[in-house]
Amino acid sequence: MQLCPKSRPKFKLPNRHRSRIDPFWCGGPRGPNCTLFSAVIFIPTSTTMATSLNITAGITLLTVEPGIILTREIATFLHHRTRRLLFLCLRNARCLARQWTGERGLLRLPDELLTQVVKQLEWQDLLQIRQTCQRLNYISKSLSVWRRVVEREPPGLLWLECPIGAYSSNHLEFLFLRRQRAELGYEMVAKGAEPRRQVIPVSMRDIAGPAHLVRGGRWLLFATHTGSIVYYDLEVETPVAQTLTPEHGDDDLVMIAVDMDPTSPTLQFNLAISRRSTNPTIDTPKDMVEVWHVGLVLDRNEHGISLRAERLASFDQEPPGWCCKISLLGEQLAMTISEMHDRTLYIVAVSWRSIRKRDYPKRIIHPATEQMCLLQPNVLLMAAKDGIHLTSLLSAPEVTTWPRDPSSIPQTAPFLTALPFKRFSPHNLSDRIVFSGSFRFLIHANLRVLAIIVRHQADGNYHIETLEILDAPDVQYDVQLPVSGAFVATWPKDGDVHLRQFSWEENGASSFPVAQFKASPCYDPYFQLFDIVSGRLLIPDAQGLALYDFTRTFAPSGTSI
Repeated sequence: MQLCPKSRPKFKLPNRHRSRIDPFWCGGPRGPNCTLFSAVIFIPTSTTMATSLNITAGITLLTVEPGIILTREIATFLHHRTRRLLFLCLRNARCLARQWTGERGLLRLPDELLTQVVKQLEWQDLLQIRQTCQRLNYISKSLSVWRRVVEREPPGLLWLECPIGAYSSNHLEFLFLRRQRAELGYEMVAKGAEPRRQVIPVSMRDIAGPAHLVRGGRWLLFATHTGSIVYYDLEVETPVAQTLTPEHGDDDLVMIAVDMDPTSPTLQFNLAISRRSTNPTIDTPKDMVEVWHVGLVLDRNEHGISLRAERLASFDQEPPGWCCKISLLGEQLAMTISEMHDRTLYIVAVSWRSIRKRDYPKRIIHPATEQMCLLQPNVLLMAAKDGIHLTSLLSAPEVTTWPRDPSSIPQTAPFLTALPFKRFSPHNLSDRIVFSGSFRFLIHANLRVLAIIVRHQADGNYHIETLEILDAPDVQYDVQLPVSGAFVATWPKDGDVHLRQFSWEENGASSFPVAQFKASPCYDPYFQLFDIVSGRLLIPDAQGLALYDFTRTFAPSGTSI
């Protein structure tokens, strides 16, 4: 086998021999009598001598150019026949003979076929084979191999904010192995290790409403009391606040809702913002609702570097009052509003894209509940004390102005109700999760965490199923639901934080503990964000916003794990 000039061995020869060595090297086939440990290099000075060498042992070494590999016995035989031969004994003859005489087995395949073989391996095997030789190390890091690894992952376990073609092999490998390191970090924390803690310098007094950790765990959104929306890039070493939407006023109370765009190749979502001013100098507070489109800003290499927002709609909120919950799905927006005069709850649903003036069409759901979410277009899910309801928005009356007498608003009856158990008291409802052709939610009620499965059957009817996945009736705790397949349960009395992962199965759901540790003092149990894919947990404490990274764990001083 002819060797590439770049792979020729480098060694020094005496000056008297340099003129007699032909610079072209070849390798010959190995036979049963050709031992690798005794290999030497045979360099004839004439071409006719190297064309064909018939040895008594039955080995035929054929070359087309001067330069072959022989065993010590054959070399000794030829040495006695002519003095025009030069032999170079090599110290590490075993390794060099393998390289010069060709590779065995799998390595005889060309790179294209060898890459197809490596693609079939699991990620653990890829990390093993790269330790065998340089060629397999190079192929195991190729872009096509790691694209194949990422594409084999089940949906939801790995989130890419850019098209897969924009990622290099090293970046894909980093994102994939980060989730594996996070899972290992959860196990280490369970054994006594501590996750890396980093404090983001932000005061909780500056936050005007619930925060949102965008799927993937990189972008953190929250509203300030000036009405602006700021974001942090948690991938950088020192996260810094960046303004996403401009300021609106002073002492604003803000609610936000995020609607991800699953069809976009890059990270894009719509952001709904409800603002209410609490400035005592303003006689009549003005309640506003805005819808923004947020997209990822790419650099010349198509890598995400920041977020950019564009306002799509802005209108006055009717009726005036505190917006307790907001849900966004496509062009529909639903808000649970506590009316300013009698504090009665109403759900107002609008098509925000068609609003062009102050008096706009709206549908009013009454009686209403704080915990609600848009299930499908024109279908609303509500969690109330008398059960879980599905209500059609089309059954509610459509008005353009708010009635002067709210008591005249007709009641809207749900078309389907399910009561998980008696004395049902819901506290927190997650966003919708689409899985296996059904809509799924998590809800915290009566010191339990329930999974709600809503199936839209072929005949057009809906079916509601509830399953209990966490039950702790003797312990008072708070739950934040969910981010990327996990939720946080905190015990405020002792400061314990329990991370639990839930998995959707074909006919049900279950949850299991991931990690447990003590949080810093002065944490807020109603502000906790957890992304299980990136291994990031955000909990406020006295110094700011604590960011725990489970991909980087360490043992406490003086202990061993």
